Amino acid sequence: MVFPAADGPVTRPAPAPTGVRLPVTPRALIVGVIGAAIACFVVSWAELVVTSIQIAICQFAPAAIGLLFVLVLGNLLVRSVARRLRLRPHEIIVIYLMI
Repeated sequence: MVFPAADGPVTRPAPAPTGVRLPVTPRALIVGVIGAAIACFVVSWAELVVTSIQIAICQFAPAAIGLLFVLVLGNLLVRSVARRLRLRPHEIIVIYLMI
């Protein structure tokens, strides 16, 4: 499809070929948003309620690394029960980046 523009026609990129797996799946986005909400809650609670833990100023985000650890362990349990429902490595990377 061609759209008019000041510089000339602009074309829409071609859709991905069939059989190509995109790394950002709806399942990864949903789990990532839930993980981000949990990380925000944990960091806010640690900073505002506990006040002796300054978790937000660490170089590596302990909340994100802890959630990644829980995610991988949970994925191992899901894989042993229902292999089809397990998260793929590219989905875990997207979830970690969102957290």
